[in-house]
Amino acid sequence: MAKIAFVSFKGGAGRSVTLANVAFQTAVQKGKSVGCIDADLESGGLHTIFNVDAPYDQFQRDSKSEGNKFPIQVFLMNERARSTLLKERNISFDVYNQRADLVAQHFAINIATKTGTLPLRDRLRKSKHGSIHLIPASPNTDFTMQVEASGNLYNHFYNLLDAFEVGCKLDTIFVDCRSGISALNLPALAFVDATVICLRWGQQHRAGTERFIRWYSSWLKQTEGGAKLYLLVSLMDQSDIQEKVRNFLEERKLSELIAETFFIPHDPGLASDDRIILDSGSTEYSRAIKHVAEELATVAGKPI
Repeated sequence: MAKIAFVSFKGGAGRSVTLANVAFQTAVQKGKSVGCIDADLESGGLHTIFNVDAPYDQFQRDSKSEGNKFPIQVFLMNERARSTLLKERNISFDVYNQRADLVAQHFAINIATKTGTLPLRDRLRKSKHGSIHLIPASPNTDFTMQVEASGNLYNHFYNLLDAFEVGCKLDTIFVDCRSGISALNLPALAFVDATVICLRWGQQHRAGTERFIRWYSSWLKQTEGGAKLYLLVSLMDQSDIQEKVRNFLEERKLSELIAETFFIPHDPGLASDDRIILDSGSTEYSRAIKHVAEELATVAGKPI
């Protein structure tokens, strides 16, 4: 099973939207079981793209609702705080010790049954074997402030990836990381087979992305990580950017660090009517997304 991270130096680079659309194409077109993890612990919003309710404050002690899903922060909390929360929610320790069952039952949201977007729901239901499962993030400060910030965070992420794969029977996992160079990003990037670095062309984004590529490449060498790096450029409505990007990569000697560069065209309808998950039509945007999904279909010898 392949694990692929999407990351950007700054926000607004199309990271989450592209990840969601690639996940959709992988599930619907290839009939694969896809897992998505929103690892943007401070400002996660992947659930809004899939149009599902996020677990915000319904975990307060006076909550009477049942069947709620826990955000990723709960899994990454320190053991003591997490155990206390699970006890309050009457989660048995038998289930807790079986991490795969815990994640499948209390963390992962089945998009086909929970999304408010009818076309997305219908396509997933009609897809042969295709499915999308989401572990959302939550801006609930009580959870986020108790995230295990020590070295245990690496173990937590590793256990989460493993439990998510087993519990939901996944073929691949896409991880939506937070923007920037941060210690909170490292655990999410440490165990993936490929990382897609998203760039929106502009001086600030460009300079920061160069630093990020060099930093991450150096970190991979130090840790003997084998993740492949891909660059994904959101072109907006500028048609002459592709040559500028290629020249930029050559001049900065970044081409040798990047396995492939993807170019995603601007789609004016993408955000204007909340039509963020696009159908598999013949638009230029859809074709570009399909190409990214196809190229990522085999990563590090691991088929999606």
